[in-house]
Order: sequence, then C-alpha cells, then structure tokens
Amino acid sequence: KVNQKEYWNNFYNNFKIKKPSNFARFFLKKIRRKSSIIADIGSGNGRDSFYFIKKKYTTISIDSCKKTIVENQKSNIGNFYLIDFCSKKIKNNIFLKRKKVHYIYARFFIHTINDYDEKIFFKNAIWFLKKKGQIFLEFRSTKDPLMKKGKKISIYERLTSHYRRFINVDHFIKRARD
Repeated sequence: KVNQKEYWNNFYNNFKIKKPSNFARFFLKKIRRKSSIIADIGSGNGRDSFYFIKKKYTTISIDSCKKTIVENQKSNIGNFYLIDFCSKKIKNNIFLKRKKVHYIYARFFIHTINDYDEKIFFKNAIWFLKKKGQIFLEFRSTKDPLMKKGKKISIYERLTSHYRRFINVDHFIKRARD
C-alpha cells in the first residue's frame, strides 16, 4: 500500500516548477471579474495560486500536504491552509464557514482521490461555493496513456508510485450533475 501523504511530501521535495500551468492561464481567461475569490484545491507547491495572487485575485489555497503548505506560508503571500478538502469535518472549519468562493479550481486533484472522496469533494464544493459559483477541474481521463501502467486495482484505478483514478468523462459528468 502506498501512503499518499508521504508520496506527495516526497514529490514536492523534488518538484521545483514555479511557473503557472497552462490550465491556470486558461482558467483566468474564463472567469468574470477581478473581485472573484478562488479556492485552489490541492494547491501543491502553490505555482498556480501564486499566479492568481500575482494577477490580483483573492486566492484561498488548500492542500493536505503539510510540507507544501508550510513552505508556501513562509512566502507571507496569500492564504495557504492545511485542510483535507475531502473530509466530512470541513464544515466545522471556522475560516471556511466565513468565506464563500466564486470559483473552485482543482488541477490534477480529482484523479488522485477515490469515488467515495469524490462524493465528499462535491458536497463540500457546493457548501463552499457562492450562489452561481463554478468549478474548474483538470484531471487524467481513461484516454491517458498512463492508464496502461501500474497495478490494476479496478477498471479505472491504478497503483504505481502512487494512486491514480482515471476518469471516465461521461460517467463523471453525470456524477457531477447529480
């Protein structure tokens, strides 16, 4: 069994890319106004969060990887929080109770969690979003060549150095709507 938190702590020890992802650039072209509040779920080393902040968007960055949150907090820029967004206890978080966001941005996050946690993710997202808020997701799909690698756990799940769930887009859209 692979310890996910340990994997991501080790991953970010070696991941030094700081420039924003193409998805972050795409996302900013799609959103409406500078006064918008963005929640970057699974923010990792903060590369996209720092980009949003640089572009003057209020950004709340959430990750369950303590190492990356501690490092990002040292910058004294932005709002970085050590929170498991797929926890049923998230609604007890005092800070999140007071803040509602216009956009949830989650790049390369959904495929790192299982079906059960995905359901919790969507329930928490609905609770955390302002009325008419939107969710932007980038994830690995069943068309990704990596789906052919690793130990097969189920039809869509694989285990290599870490867990991945490859998303069947048609099924995912239905689950997201539900």
